[in-house]
Amino acid sequence: MIRAIKLEGSSMLPLFKPGDIVFVEDRGQKSEVRGQNSDNSTLHSTPYPLASIPYTLRPGDCAVYDFGGRRLLHRVIAKEAGGLWFSDDAGRIKPHFAPWERVAGKALSGNPLKNGLIGLGYAKLRRFFDSFVKSPKW
Repeated sequence: MIRAIKLEGSSMLPLFKPGDIVFVEDRGQKSEVRGQNSDNSTLHSTPYPLASIPYTLRPGDCAVYDFGGRRLLHRVIAKEAGGLWFSDDAGRIKPHFAPWERVAGKALSGNPLKNGLIGLGYAKLRRFFDSFVKSPKW
């Protein structure tokens, strides 16, 4: 199932703004696979649980998860067998770990800055430049 979530807070500005609606691919969703086998016979449509989301979420992606009694959207900065490490783009919070059972799903977006390696690169550059604004080195 794909859910719509209205965002609050500013830790992911400017990509995600307070009041934005984000579509989230639910971890428990069932999808269908269609296609052909290697011998060119038809592969019947088969529902499979998106427990495979742990395999599709990767560093740089944005995901929704439960942490400290709140539902949050932040960027995945690292992936482990037991869950994900998250951080915000603004550099206001310390990286923190959420086990897979607390990960609600992946934020869906066509914007390359919100997903994958490009998103991770953007987040790192943003935090780097923000560190100069917060405490100038000159």
